[in-house]
Amino acid sequence: MFYFFRSFGPGAIFRRRLRARRMFLLPCVLACVLMVWSCKNKEAQEPDDKDIPEVAVVPVEKPVVGIALLEQGTFYKEVLGNGKLRALKKAELRFRISELVERVYVRNGDRVAKGALLAETDRFTYQKRLEQARYQVMRMELEMKDFLLSQGYAGKDSAQVPSQAWQVGLVRSGLRDARHSLLLAQHDYESTELRAPFPGVIADVNVKDHNTPSGAFCTLIDDSVFEAEFSVLESELAALRMSQPVQITPFAQGSESFSGTISAINPVVGENGLVKVLARVPNRNGLLFEGMNVRVAIRYPVPNQLIIPKEAMVLRGTRTVVFTLEKGRAQWKDVRVGEENRSQYSVLEGLQPGDTVIVSGNLNLGHDTEVELSIP
Repeated sequence: MFYFFRSFGPGAIFRRRLRARRMFLLPCVLACVLMVWSCKNKEAQEPDDKDIPEVAVVPVEKPVVGIALLEQGTFYKEVLGNGKLRALKKAELRFRISELVERVYVRNGDRVAKGALLAETDRFTYQKRLEQARYQVMRMELEMKDFLLSQGYAGKDSAQVPSQAWQVGLVRSGLRDARHSLLLAQHDYESTELRAPFPGVIADVNVKDHNTPSGAFCTLIDDSVFEAEFSVLESELAALRMSQPVQITPFAQGSESFSGTISAINPVVGENGLVKVLARVPNRNGLLFEGMNVRVAIRYPVPNQLIIPKEAMVLRGTRTVVFTLEKGRAQWKDVRVGEENRSQYSVLEGLQPGDTVIVSGNLNLGHDTEVELSIP
């Protein structure tokens, strides 16, 4: 009875209703909590406009370019070649006798005049031979006088002695042979000294004092004028002529160019289709050296050409482009070039005389880009 009253009495009914209300209210409370949390989080994520920092706007700088006015004029085409310098006068000097070198008077790089003493060998032997040859000539001259006396020509001038008798006396007395021996002795004695046959600069000295030379003593180079030997293609021969001006530039970094003229064109075409050419160049300020590697440029004029500097040309893929300046903006122009030299192109199509060509600051330009001129 008690169990029945507990399960179905008024208290049981009240308890069941209370549990039902709790089950209904719990989801509602949870939903309200989530809504409140969501609103707070949204407020935290969306600050007021006053909290947003201002972004600084940086102005875009205009590209700075250099310009040049395109004009029609004479374009100088170039035939280029590489070569070596050779001195017009060059000699390997050596002693004509094999003796110990007593004294060397020069070093590499010394500049000497014609006839300057370069070195000398031991002279003792050759000096004695010269003295002996002179004594022999004196003795044979006495023999010659005795012969003439025996022939009845005593006291007469040699011009009054018949030629035939004079020649017989030279042979019988031995005076002719003695004089020849004197000349040889004099030559050998002079050979103990080595002198410069022409003015120039000393190179390749390979003998020192108190040594016996085994080959050439030194090389003497006349460096006042050089010849550049180079080769050109057979197809370029038509542009060459004798005495044509050339520009010669040594490969050495920072070297200046020298003016010269063509001095010889070898009339033979080699196996590789090359022709040897010589160009003579004065050695201004002594800056050129024997055997120096040089670059040779032969220029000849082509009139009535549109000429642009190489700096104006820009390669975009397979296209050759030049930018011109029009109303403060860079304009893209496709061009076709003809000849070129070391610093210029001749333009065949794409530009007109009077165009303002951009020659610097053009590597990263685009079409119709607003630019600013550089201040010279």
